[in-house]
This record gives sequence, C-alpha cells and structure tokens, in this order.
Amino acid sequence: MTDSRDREDDLRRLVAMSAAFAAFLDSGAPYRELAVALPGGGMRRGTLSVGLLLDLLEGLGRDRSLLSPDQRARLDAAAAAVGKQRASRRDAYVGVLLRELRGQLDAWRWYLDECLAEDGECAESYPDEAGKRTRIEQLLDEADRLGACVAPERERLSRLDARLRAAWRSGPYVGPTGAGDRHPAPRHWWLYGRPAPQRGR
Repeated sequence: MTDSRDREDDLRRLVAMSAAFAAFLDSGAPYRELAVALPGGGMRRGTLSVGLLLDLLEGLGRDRSLLSPDQRARLDAAAAAVGKQRASRRDAYVGVLLRELRGQLDAWRWYLDECLAEDGECAESYPDEAGKRTRIEQLLDEADRLGACVAPERERLSRLDARLRAAWRSGPYVGPTGAGDRHPAPRHWWLYGRPAPQRGR
C-alpha cells in the first residue's frame, strides 16, 4: 500500500497523462515527455507511455477507498478522459501499445542475452530487471482486452521464457515491495525466484 503522499503524486501524474494523451496518440511514439504540476507551483518532468498509464490507473483504482472525495473526482475525470480517447481512437492506441510492447521485448531479450551468457551471473541484478517481463505481460493483457493481434509477440515471448526457465531457480518473491498480491504465482512465475549462475555449467 502506498502512503497518501505517494497517492497524491500518482494522481498528479495521471492528471498530466490524461491532459497529454491526445497528443501522445497523435505522435505515434511509444513514449512522450510529460510535465507534471507540483504543489505550490512549478513543474517536474516525467514520461507517458501505455504501460505507465496502466500502472497508475490500476494502482489508484485499487486504492480508491483511501482517496479523499476531491482525489476520487480527479481520478474519475482523468480516467474518463483517457477512456474516451482509448475508445474513439482505438487504432492509434493499439499502435503505440504495440510499439512499446516490441521495445520491451527487445530490452528483455538484450538483458537475457547478457544474463544467460555462458559466464554470466545475474542473480543479483535480476530483481531490478524483472520489471521488463512484468511490463510485457501487462501490455499483452491490454492488447488482448482490445482484441489486438499479438500472436507474433506471444511467440517471441514464449521463446524468451523458455531460455529463462532453463536457468531458473524458484525462490522468494523479488518483485516490487508490497506488490506481491498484484503478481500471484504461478502466473507471474518470473517474480518468484532468480536465474541460476551459469558459470561452470
């Protein structure tokens, strides 16, 4: 569970994302620089992507009962604005989603290439990198919800998962602190263990 300051920060980010969402879809790029208003004035730089947006919608929706009436109203307005764009501009939304998904698959493959090299040892760095695999799953779920064809991406992920499983050792949860309930095993198996050291095998 996040504290009230974190939820307010997440809400400010979501409001900024909703305001920039139409321009984000117009650009067709998977990432867009974002200006987030700070309390008392000033701005902070951030990033908008489909995955980051889904994270905020999920997290704030889960914590909705902990929000103040004003915060719930801001959440509802931002979610409605985003939902309207997602529905009316489905093709543009799917386009940026797929670009992010393919970029995440590239990044995950590059990491696994290094991690699973014959003399590689990546057990210590793995918890910081496993978020890429979780993001891929999140984007695939959203693509499925939209009825988008992601068969090639699923096939590519299946091959990457097979490589990781070949070096896998099950163990304790290594995902984000306090988020285990969002990532149950065995569906999120890649968050319950680490790759085994490959040296000498």
